[in-house]
Amino acid sequence: MKRAVILFCSIILTLSLTILSSGCASDTSKGQPAPADQPASAGGTSQSRQSTQAVETAQAGTTDAAAQTVETAQAGQTVAAESNADAADTAGQVATASEPSEEDNGLWTSTEMPVKLIYGCVNETFLEAETEDPAIIGNAIDAIKALEIGEANNMETLDAADDLRFIFEDGSEVRLMFEGDNWITDDHERYHVEGLSRLHSVLYVLFEE
Repeated sequence: MKRAVILFCSIILTLSLTILSSGCASDTSKGQPAPADQPASAGGTSQSRQSTQAVETAQAGTTDAAAQTVETAQAGQTVAAESNADAADTAGQVATASEPSEEDNGLWTSTEMPVKLIYGCVNETFLEAETEDPAIIGNAIDAIKALEIGEANNMETLDAADDLRFIFEDGSEVRLMFEGDNWITDDHERYHVEGLSRLHSVLYVLFEE
């Protein structure tokens, strides 16, 4: 009888322990999330962050590229404007340099245009001619302005001389005299000059008429 009671108690104790163990396992599984879901959730979050970073990087790259394009265009416009300005300055310098820039030698000081030129020269013989042609008178004045005045000297030339008298409308006149390659001042001083051949080429036309 005692053995039967002990066996019965043992069976009851075993069943109780089995039921208790099953209940604890069930409660433990209900209180904890499935391990398989955790990695999936972490992977989704990581991918979302990477996508956001990729979008932000692409937007930043687009903004930088647009800014660089605008800066490049503005720089190009600035360079083009400076180039145009330089080109304009250069064109002005070329135009100025191409114009006659004869220095004033002091031989011609009148600002009025003569109405007549009387020219006399000695070249073995004495010749004289006059003209009222504004073109010839103007060319003669330009040739006089282009003469280069050198140093003073005492050389006299008796067989080659030029006498020019420019008559103005009011009757006044400007007179210039040359002996050989010298200009004779009102004080009878002599200065060597260069460029008389150009003046002669203008004046000798008067003897061909």
